Amino acid sequence: MNEVKISNREVVLLNTAINNVLKLRGVKFAYAIARTSKLLDEHITAISKAREPSEEYKEFFKKREEVTIPFVKKEKGKDGKEGEAIKNPLATGFPFILENGQEQKLAAALKPVFKKYKKAVEDADKQDKDILALMEEEVIVKIYTMFIDNLPEGISLGQIDGLIDLIEANTSKDNSVMVEAEFSNQAILSYHFVFELIFSITNPEIIKIMIDNLRIIKKERSKLLNHPIVKENKEYEEERTSLCEKFCSKDPWGFPKMDSTEKDGRVIRRDYVIPDKVGFDNAISKLGKDMKDITKRYKEFSETMVKIKLYPIPMDLLPDDISVEQMSVLADIVT
Repeated sequence: MNEVKISNREVVLLNTAINNVLKLRGVKFAYAIARTSKLLDEHITAISKAREPSEEYKEFFKKREEVTIPFVKKEKGKDGKEGEAIKNPLATGFPFILENGQEQKLAAALKPVFKKYKKAVEDADKQDKDILALMEEEVIVKIYTMFIDNLPEGISLGQIDGLIDLIEANTSKDNSVMVEAEFSNQAILSYHFVFELIFSITNPEIIKIMIDNLRIIKKERSKLLNHPIVKENKEYEEERTSLCEKFCSKDPWGFPKMDSTEKDGRVIRRDYVIPDKVGFDNAISKLGKDMKDITKRYKEFSETMVKIKLYPIPMDLLPDDISVEQMSVLADIVT
């Protein structure tokens, strides 16, 4: 049994990764997963309790939906009667699709509800902010580890990515065979989105190599997250988001309205709907920060290419049906 220092957010991610492999078999693997899951229970329970809304807010949530349902589109039942309310799959706040011309009427109908439960809503907003801070706090977590050879057949690289802390490091690797791979700082910061193209790989030999490579990349990512430019940009983005939420239009439930940009059926960008652009720009300028300079410096930093030494993957281990996109991720380390 080992101890690791991780954030509450990482505790939740580890617990999610464990839940995703509960059906996989293997004695030592199952033992490590089951024992670690039990050790995490105390932390997960505490976080869940902190997230639990008040009874007053639960009443508000229920009443808000009751008032809303008559104004939204419904599915058509076989008998001609109205079915379930239709939900918007792209929604970030208000979850339903309104009937045409009903937004203002719904907003008027909801006013008494928001007035009655004003304190409960304010308390819930404060609770949300407190939870965000709590998720970044670090805790000491006990875990049971396993060796690479204990991994079950059929486990994918994507499933392993969230379990790396439970896998003993390989101390006998030959570092002399390492090769240089080139990545942008942004690719390292968002490595999960880059490597998700190969997360479906289940070849055990490739997985053994990539576990060590992911450790290296994650370590580099941790360094970048503490870089002054990254911290400055994060602070600016948090301040800007706060102002966006203040100046943007709100949907009937009081959530910020967002415009979605789609590509190939996927949402690739969401932007706040801000009617008062002048007022918003003035508020941004009062932050006393040069927005363009911060954005420019972060862009230059994120696009900077860096070289990292990783363990190579022999060409003959790659599957015959590997795609061009997948190969683009591995190209620098395939030998």
